[in-house]
Amino acid sequence: MNKLLTLFLILMSIGHITAQITAQKPYFQQIATYKIDVTLDDKKHLLSGNLDMYYENNSSESLPFLYILLPANAYKSQKSAYARQVLKNGDTRFYFAEAREMGNFSNLNIAVNGQRAEVEIDKDNPDIAKIMLAKPLLPREKLKISTPFTYKMPFPFSRGGHAGQQYMMTQWYPRVAVYDRDGWHPQPYLDQGEFYAEFGDFDVTLNLPDNYVVGATGVLQTASERAFIDKKVENTEGVLEAFKKTNLKNLNVNDSIPASSLNNKKIQYIAKNVIDFAWFADKRFMVLKGDTTLKSGRKVETYTYFPPKFAKTWYKSLEYINRAVGFYSENVGEYPHPQASAVMTDEGFGGG
Repeated sequence: MNKLLTLFLILMSIGHITAQITAQKPYFQQIATYKIDVTLDDKKHLLSGNLDMYYENNSSESLPFLYILLPANAYKSQKSAYARQVLKNGDTRFYFAEAREMGNFSNLNIAVNGQRAEVEIDKDNPDIAKIMLAKPLLPREKLKISTPFTYKMPFPFSRGGHAGQQYMMTQWYPRVAVYDRDGWHPQPYLDQGEFYAEFGDFDVTLNLPDNYVVGATGVLQTASERAFIDKKVENTEGVLEAFKKTNLKNLNVNDSIPASSLNNKKIQYIAKNVIDFAWFADKRFMVLKGDTTLKSGRKVETYTYFPPKFAKTWYKSLEYINRAVGFYSENVGEYPHPQASAVMTDEGFGGG
């Protein structure tokens, strides 16, 4: 009797495991590719332009709707998930923020494949939107989502925004939420929390006064801007060389923010197979440029950007970024991209 019971339990366990394996959906990866063209207004601290996002459904499911994330709307009111979280953690800065310090997206006019789309904003999360599709997106099909948008930048409460005319552009554009074999993940922006995003390519064009120095994700495509950065590198190296000769004691640099140029420049970046695109702009940035060679023999170009007042602590920053890229390449997996940048800003974001 005991042998029969044991055999029955074993068969039941095997059946349960088989059912689990059968029910588990195969792995797939959606792809979201972005083309963004924006202009910076550094008097009103606005970013305005257009976004095209190309979304590829690699799942076996037909999708009747998509979730879009609008992270800037986390700063729209004190009722967002972000606002509730920071208040619960005892940080009251955003709770008592003035209207001029807050942020949001506006001028959105979302179209799918050229046709105006029905959009529903989540009643509890102003940074989550649901786009109803005129017809389901079938497996292996693609669609194009387009919208103009204006980003009113918040003060730097969490990871990004602006501090005067220093710009920290993270979470700065509408993006699609992740859809995987567990379904949709429409996650609101949080101060404490990781970011789950789809891989894809980015083609980003920035229009801004031509005396801004920009550090960004991806590879700079604009030849005139590469020459501008190289000149900044030359100037930075000259200042730091003189600094070293005084035993690191007498570095006198001007840290005041100059007036913006009346002339604008247009610069383009391309980033391949990444989950996000960030950029930083400051008219004062000092810049260092180098490279590191990985064990495979492949070279990675490295840059560091920092305001003059941090030169005394950032003069060895190239050494640090090169060591970091090499260390993680050896111990985690080879760094896959052609360049890596590290940026220091006046506003600190901890581990953000």
